[in-house]
Amino acid sequence: MGNRHARLLARSTCTFALIAASPGLAYADDAAAELAPGDKPAVESAPAAAATSPAVAEVAYPPPAPEFVHDRPPMAKDDWLKKPEGAYYTGLPLVNSDPDTGVGYGLRVFRFDNGERKNELFPYRAYDTRIFGQFFQTTGGLQYHWLSFDAPFFNDGPHRLKFDLTYDQNTAANWFGGGSLAYKPLEDPVTGRTFDQMGDYLDATRQVQNGRTYAFYNKFEIVRPSVSGTWEELFLGGRLRAVGGLMVQHVTIRDAEGTTVKGLAGTNEVDATQGSTLLGEQCARGQLVGCGGGFNNTIKLALSYDMRDFEPDPNSGFVLEGSTIVAGTATGSADNYAKGTAQARGYWSPFPNAADLVLAGRVLYAAQGGDVPFYSLSQITLTDGEIEGLGGRTTLRGFKQNRFVGRAAVLANAELRYTFVDFRTVGQRFGLMLVPFVDVGRTFARVRDTNLSDLSASFGAGFRIAWNQATIINVDYGKSSEGAGLYINFGHPF
Repeated sequence: MGNRHARLLARSTCTFALIAASPGLAYADDAAAELAPGDKPAVESAPAAAATSPAVAEVAYPPPAPEFVHDRPPMAKDDWLKKPEGAYYTGLPLVNSDPDTGVGYGLRVFRFDNGERKNELFPYRAYDTRIFGQFFQTTGGLQYHWLSFDAPFFNDGPHRLKFDLTYDQNTAANWFGGGSLAYKPLEDPVTGRTFDQMGDYLDATRQVQNGRTYAFYNKFEIVRPSVSGTWEELFLGGRLRAVGGLMVQHVTIRDAEGTTVKGLAGTNEVDATQGSTLLGEQCARGQLVGCGGGFNNTIKLALSYDMRDFEPDPNSGFVLEGSTIVAGTATGSADNYAKGTAQARGYWSPFPNAADLVLAGRVLYAAQGGDVPFYSLSQITLTDGEIEGLGGRTTLRGFKQNRFVGRAAVLANAELRYTFVDFRTVGQRFGLMLVPFVDVGRTFARVRDTNLSDLSASFGAGFRIAWNQATIINVDYGKSSEGAGLYINFGHPF
C-alpha cells in the first residue's frame, strides 16, 4: 500500500513527535546510562562491548547466519550495537490543511518488536514484527485509515508475511488528463488563459463566474477500501526474494459537477456550483476506462535481488527488482489489465569511517497494458507496495500529486543523506539527517512512445529523523517549474 497515503500530508503545517518510551528498551551501547552507586557499567565503549555487555557477549558480530540468509549482508556493526531489543512504540500526530479538503487531523502509532540480540537473525532483519495503525480524516470528508502487519523472517524462517487493511476516501483526488494532455500548458477551461505556475492556475479556476466555479475541474472523489496480503520466500542465501500477493478492492467514483463547492469571488471564499470537470468531459467522450468504478482486484508477482544492509535506512547495498500485477475476470475485477515495473536502487557510503553520509539513487521504468482504469494509471506497482505519481512525495517532489500519468513512466531520483547527529533521550534513539535531492521523470500515453527527452525535473532538500532506526520521519521541500511542495510523512521515498 506502499505509499498512496503520501498525498494526504502535502502542505502539512505542523507536526509533533509522540514519544512513547518503553521501560524494557535496552541498547547495547547505552547500557551504562543508568547505574546505581558501585555498579559496573554493562558497556564501557563500543569496541569493548562484546567483553562487557551480557547482551552482546552472548553472540559475536556477525553471528553465524542460517543457511537461508548466509549470503545477505548484516547491518553495520555500529547500527547493530545501537539496535534496541524487545518491543517499543513510536508514532506521530498527523495534521494538515488543504483548501480543497479542509483541516486534517489524525494519528499513526507503530509497535516494533526486534526480538533478542542473541537471535542469529537479529542483524539481518529490520525488526521481528511491525504493527501500525493510522486514523486520519479532514473537515472536508477526506479519510485514510490504515492497519498494517509485517513479519520479515516469519517464524524465524525464510518467509515474510504482510497484511494491510485500508479505507481510502479522497474527496479531491487530482486528474490532469493523463498521457500527453498533462504536458500541455495549464489552461483555464472558461477563459482559455494559460499559466506556467500551478498556484496561479488553481486561483484562476476557483473564481466564480455567473454563479459557477471550476475549482474542482481537475479533481474527483474516489473511495476505495481494500485488503491485501503478500507472502515472500527467500532463495540464494537470502539475496533473492520471491513475492506473491492478492488485493481485493472496491472503487467508487464521484464527479463534482453540479455540487456546491468553495470558490473565490475576488479574494473572498464563497459557496458556488461546480461547473464541468475534465474527468466528466473525458468520460462522456468515452476516452477513459473505469469511470463507473467497481472491483479492482489484483494478483501480484515479484522478484527482488536484495543486498541492502538495513531495509528501512540502508548504508550500503543495492536492490534489483521486477514486479507485475494482473487484474481481470479471473480475479473478480471490473477491468482486464496488467502492469509491470523494473527498478534499481543503490546505496553507497563513501566515507564510512569519517561521516555518516549515504548517496542513494533510484532508476525506474513502469509499463501498463489492457483496459487500465484511469484511477489506476497513476499507481506504479513495486515489490513492497505501490507509489503514486508522477508528482508528489515519492516521485517528482514539487509537482502536484499525480500531475503526470500514463501507460509508461520513467523516473530517476538521487539523494545525499547526511546524518549529522545521533543521540539518545527519554529512552529513545534519534538520528537527524539533512537530505538534498534531485528528481527527474516523464510519463507517456503509449509504451512505444517511451524516450528520455523532455524530462520533467525538480529539486529540493529534506530533514529526516531516524527514530530507533526503523521509523523514518520525513520532511521534504521540493521545487519544480510549476511551483513547490512540502511533504511530511514516514519512510524514505526509496
